[in-house]
Amino acid sequence: LLVAAATGWLVVRQVVVPIEAATGTMRRFAAGDMAAPIEGLKRENEIGDMARALAEFRRTTAEHAQTLTARNRMLELAEELSNFGHWGLDAKTRSLRWSRGVFLIHGGKPEALTPTLEAAYASFHPEDRLSVEKAVDDALANGTIYSLDVRIIRPEGMIRNVEMVARPETGADGTVVALFGVVRDITRRKKAEEELR
Repeated sequence: LLVAAATGWLVVRQVVVPIEAATGTMRRFAAGDMAAPIEGLKRENEIGDMARALAEFRRTTAEHAQTLTARNRMLELAEELSNFGHWGLDAKTRSLRWSRGVFLIHGGKPEALTPTLEAAYASFHPEDRLSVEKAVDDALANGTIYSLDVRIIRPEGMIRNVEMVARPETGADGTVVALFGVVRDITRRKKAEEELR
């Protein structure tokens, strides 16, 4: 009986406790706490292997996060310098995501508002709004790609000419799951074209 109790205690101490610690670390990683301590790195058994795998996961995740952050900064700079932005629309929820560049084109600040499809439609010039709505509806229903030159009205009343290009993304069954697009401020180009006429 004493041997069984000692064996049970040893199993709990050597196996169960380290596995529970590793599970807790993985939960903290999943919650975004990549600085969570990893126990058992020096063990020369399966527990040590698992701890080293967690450490490698943390290292590569941190590298990927740094790379992604740098790429996002470069994209934001490119959008700002080139007067364009990108956006995405979820076909099911109709939730809209704008990049910083789209906010700048619309004359707003990213932290100032959450874009909605209705607000986006309302930002278009009344003469262009229907064609935008029709293009979006058609793309969502039929998977068509569209390209439009339209006008938006910024909150201060300034009218900007924009070029919009969007393409659908389909799921495994072929139905449209999202639209992804680019919007570019072409106001200067339009003014130059008018001056040449």
